[in-house]
Amino acid sequence: MCRQRYVDISRLSPPVQDWLRFRAQVLTEFMRELCGLLKQAGKRRKISAVVFGNEVDNLFYGLDIEAWVKEGLVDIIIPYPWPGYSGTGYFSEIDLAFFTRITNGSACQVYPNVLPKQMEPGQYLKKALQYYDQGADGLAFWDTNARHPLLNQWQAVRELGHKDQLREWLENERFRRKLLLLRRLGDYTMDRYHAHTGG
Repeated sequence: MCRQRYVDISRLSPPVQDWLRFRAQVLTEFMRELCGLLKQAGKRRKISAVVFGNEVDNLFYGLDIEAWVKEGLVDIIIPYPWPGYSGTGYFSEIDLAFFTRITNGSACQVYPNVLPKQMEPGQYLKKALQYYDQGADGLAFWDTNARHPLLNQWQAVRELGHKDQLREWLENERFRRKLLLLRRLGDYTMDRYHAHTGG
């Protein structure tokens, strides 16, 4: 029998919410210590965190993202649309409203992870526009080595930072295409095999 999986925090009772936040204090303390060590070493580095795609999943796994943002413990949040991947290309949706709400007025930025890895160029454009319209500061891409062999998709991915032009490209069903084929890099041949295979 499959148990119900909740992704909306309001569906959980207050005692359960309190317990999840209590458990999450362990990783929050880790983040405090990390920031303290960097400050003590005189190094100010941006801290980015790949996190789950909604508030409930994060709290369940011990990540109180809202507390991190309030205390200034993280500079960039990268929501990853997991769990939900079943090998069929399905991913759960990112609750971007949650992330934009908790980062509003802070210095923390949100870069949702764009998945699935294989999409038509138009789908990439739509997803990027959706995220930007919902308040994303930028986009993140996991496993880019699985995207570049398909040139039309790779070309779309590399243009997604041009926020102002995406809507026009989507309406016209075309975007700027500029391909430079790299045949060799040092001792590696860039042919039909992935670059990391050595050709």
